[in-house]
Formats: sequence, structure tokens, C-alpha cells
Amino acid sequence: MSEISLKLSQPACSALIDFIEAYIESSKSTKVDNWAAIAKAKALLVLQTDIDILVFAVATSMLVSGPGIAILEAACHGKLSARDAAVAIVTITEEAFRRDRQQRSQ
Repeated sequence: MSEISLKLSQPACSALIDFIEAYIESSKSTKVDNWAAIAKAKALLVLQTDIDILVFAVATSMLVSGPGIAILEAACHGKLSARDAAVAIVTITEEAFRRDRQQRSQ
């Protein structure tokens, strides 16, 4: 049986962080601007890596649910940089998948 999700490679992790950072920056704006285009381009770059699509989907869904909302709000209110918020979201996602893999292997 294969694993439910693959671990993030360093290129995929870096690209995912870059995308989430750009997404957060675009969320700070009240109008559509250059950040929206940058976020879209960075999302496409993430998908060109070896990222597991499930990891991408979970990481992006975290931006609008659960602890991701608190992190996003902190970044939008200047309590966290967009980069630090992106790293936190990817770290939480990686930890969730690590725990899932661990539970499934028992």
C-alpha cells in the first residue's frame, strides 16, 4: 500500500511558501492588484514541482479554515510577516501529514 501523501521536497516546500506568502500579500489589498497576479503565477510554479496534490490542497484550504485563519489575520494586521505566516502554514500542514502517516503505519 502506498502512502496517502508524499513528503514535501525542498523545491516544493519553497515554492509553496512563496505562493502562500504572495497570497497573503494579495489578501491585504482591498482591490485586485499586482499581488493577485503574482500569487496566481506562484501557484502555477508550485504545481510544476513534485508536490503531492493533496498536500497543495490541504495547505491552500488552511488559508480559509481552522488555524490558518488566525495566522492569516495576524499577517493582515501586521503581527506576522507574510513570509512567517506562510512558513507557519506549511509547517502545520507538514506536521498534519506526518502525524497521518505515523497513525496509518501503526
